[in-house]
Amino acid sequence: MSKMPSKILIIDSDAGIAGPINEPLDKMGIEVFSASDLQTALYRYNKQFFRVVFVQLNFDELDGLSLIQKFRCHQIDEKRRAGFVIMNSSPISDEKMALCNELGRMQMVSKPLSIGPLISQIQKAYQTHVKLELTYKIKKEIVDRMEADNDVREAIKSAHDFKKPLGDEYIPLVLDLYGQCGDYEEGLNLLKQMPDNTMEPLQKLNLMGQFNLKMGNFAEARKSFEEADAIAPKNIERISSMIDLYLEMKAPEMAVEKQKEVLDMNPDQPDMKFDMFQRLDEAGFSDEAVDFCQDTTGPREVVKFYNNKGVVMAKTASLDDAVKEYERALLYYPNNKNNYQIHYNIGLAYARMKKSTKIQLAIEHLELCLQQKDDFEKAKTLLDRIGHLKKTA
Repeated sequence: MSKMPSKILIIDSDAGIAGPINEPLDKMGIEVFSASDLQTALYRYNKQFFRVVFVQLNFDELDGLSLIQKFRCHQIDEKRRAGFVIMNSSPISDEKMALCNELGRMQMVSKPLSIGPLISQIQKAYQTHVKLELTYKIKKEIVDRMEADNDVREAIKSAHDFKKPLGDEYIPLVLDLYGQCGDYEEGLNLLKQMPDNTMEPLQKLNLMGQFNLKMGNFAEARKSFEEADAIAPKNIERISSMIDLYLEMKAPEMAVEKQKEVLDMNPDQPDMKFDMFQRLDEAGFSDEAVDFCQDTTGPREVVKFYNNKGVVMAKTASLDDAVKEYERALLYYPNNKNNYQIHYNIGLAYARMKKSTKIQLAIEHLELCLQQKDDFEKAKTLLDRIGHLKKTA
């Protein structure tokens, strides 16, 4: 097997950073792809399979560590195990260094890039990728066997047999096995008994937080998560767990603050905020959902999003579910002048249900639609048709 990749991706705000290294790497059979903006970086990573990726720490549109975390959570499984190299030209803050250590499995190189150190980092990153592939296969085989046999003890014994090739992944795998079978107390006890040098300290705090959260020990979970978060902010996985925790603790304001952090770290996914509003609403915090929505989203965007989502659901799912989506727009902006579109689509959905109780609701929403926009011909036509059918019935 080759010890070098056939191509690498370099993500840096400086579009010319790869210029001096293109020719020497090309002679070595390594093709260099570059991206100087977030859209291009995501496009290249999504469209091709890179085993080694260089990322600027202080990338303009999204800091490099957040971008690496996005790649490691890619929807395509095979793309989650690239070897990453952080590029930096200035001193790294304590917080970013702590997050680098916590995330692990990455190299660092100084800018400007020079071919000697660069080749060394490419080799190390490629070796990281190869090791990640190997440990993934081992872990998957053990987890699949445990799920088939429902025997966590045998799975842990298998993990111990592969302790050496698993390396740093051994302890997290054992803890993951306990978590997957719901034996959180056993996993937590193992964590507490571990010597401090057994695993990265922040990773240990995260796992203690996750096990305590699963067990309903919210105070202990909060202590672990917040201690780690203060040392190394912007760990997306931890922030997501903290959102779960704060909602369980009935602390929606704290959950919203963390949701905003996640939103800031995903500028390419602005629509994810709508899932956040829904999460708050379904957890019983409608007022906070409304406030969060109005702080981040204009009424026109709300109407457009829920109109489009409702229309798709009306065609592919159930009409009841479509109505629920339309009604979210009314919840977040009840007095919006563009709500006539929402009322029309709700009326249309109720009319398509062809039930007497729903027909009356359809009429009510169409009348509300026309109160807001009395020249909306589609609503007039539908209302006349429903009225005629009601009289005939």
